[in-house]
Amino acid sequence: MARNVGRLTRSEAENSSGKSETRKPDGEKRPRGQQRGSRGHGRRDYSHLEAETDVLWLPENERTCPVCGLPFRQFPDTEDSGNLEIEVMGHSRIAKRKTYIPACCCCPQSEIVCAPPAPRVLPKAIHGVSVRVESLLD
Repeated sequence: MARNVGRLTRSEAENSSGKSETRKPDGEKRPRGQQRGSRGHGRRDYSHLEAETDVLWLPENERTCPVCGLPFRQFPDTEDSGNLEIEVMGHSRIAKRKTYIPACCCCPQSEIVCAPPAPRVLPKAIHGVSVRVESLLD
C-alpha cells in the first residue's frame, strides 16, 4: 500500500495556505494597507451616544464694542463642537458657543463674535481629558 508522504492534494494545499494573496496584474504582491486612490473611511459616527450640552458664554468684558462700549446683541445661532468623554458610561459633550453681533454702527468689528472653544488636551482632537486618562491608565 503506497502512501502519499509529503504530498498534498490540490484542495488540501489551497486550505492550508490560509489567506489568498492579492496580486497585481503583473504578478507581484501589492503593498499592505490602504492603497493609493482608494476612498478613505472617514470619521467614526458617535451620534448613538447620549449627549450632554454645555453652553459657553463670551466673558462679560468681551461683550462690548471696543470703540464705543455699547454691548453686543446676542445672535440666535451657536457654534457647536463635539468632544468625547468617559464617565461610568461614555457620552459625547456638545459645547454650544454663544455668538454675538455689534449693536452699534461705529464698531470696526462688524462680523459675528463667538465665545472661545472649550479647552482640549490636543487641538482639533475629538477625545476629551477623560478618554486620554483612561487610555493612559489602561
